[in-house]
Amino acid sequence: MTHRTILATLLLASGAATCAAQGNNPAFEARQAARAAQSKLEWQISVAAYTFRKFTFFETVDNWIRSELDPAEGVSILKDRIVGFEIHDLNAFNASGRGVPLGSGVGNLPKMLETVAKVKAGPVLLSIECHSDPDDPCDGVKKSLEFLDAQAMRLAKLAL
Repeated sequence: MTHRTILATLLLASGAATCAAQGNNPAFEARQAARAAQSKLEWQISVAAYTFRKFTFFETVDNWIRSELDPAEGVSILKDRIVGFEIHDLNAFNASGRGVPLGSGVGNLPKMLETVAKVKAGPVLLSIECHSDPDDPCDGVKKSLEFLDAQAMRLAKLAL
């Protein structure tokens, strides 16, 4: 027998003895189970984080305002995952808020649009829904479009 064969035999024997001893050890089994669970949890967290990065969002701004979340804050949370907005403005920063033409309410929409311009590299779809006067919605839509035009000009100047 050569020294390499003897060394390999000793290593195999000591490995088998260690495995046999640890197999009867509840603490070792508990550690192994904890490591496996931690590894599985880390894997699940990393999959969830990766999946969340893949989600895109089309948000309704009035829900943020009714929930007392500043729309600019909502944008900075979602960042470049934003695809578009159903954009609203309300007269109160809580659940009782009623729709008003864009820019005339408490939604701080200029700050929100500025934040969108900072965090989003591509295009963003804006959908307008005006509930300020159900009998004559044209006036509210006109004021909202004028507000968006003014904001587009302001943001274009900031970009220069």
